[in-house]
Amino acid sequence: VDEEEEEEEEEEEEGSESSEYETDSAESDSDADGPLARVKPVFVPKARRATVADVEALAKKEAAKQRALEAKKFEREVETRALVAERVAREEEEAQSRANEAGNDSDPENMPDDHDDPD
Repeated sequence: VDEEEEEEEEEEEEGSESSEYETDSAESDSDADGPLARVKPVFVPKARRATVADVEALAKKEAAKQRALEAKKFEREVETRALVAERVAREEEEAQSRANEAGNDSDPENMPDDHDDPD
């Protein structure tokens, strides 16, 4: 802990010679309308801080959500195709049974005869 305090004191002594916060833009803008207003740092509670891990976790969560939606969409497409195939098969069976019923009217009495007298 004492080493850290000594390093901080040394940095303070160097002061204006090399500051992390100095920029060239601050010097060039000082000509217009007086000194620049500096923005004070704002404390952000730990619970509200965004970290890289949080961002990555959120991205993974979104990707998993997207994959789940795509899987659900695919399942619905498969179910829809199965329902359509079932419906088509049922309609074909109904058409087949109607054709068979229409074909059963082959009673000789109902069939036209070449010997019938035209009225």
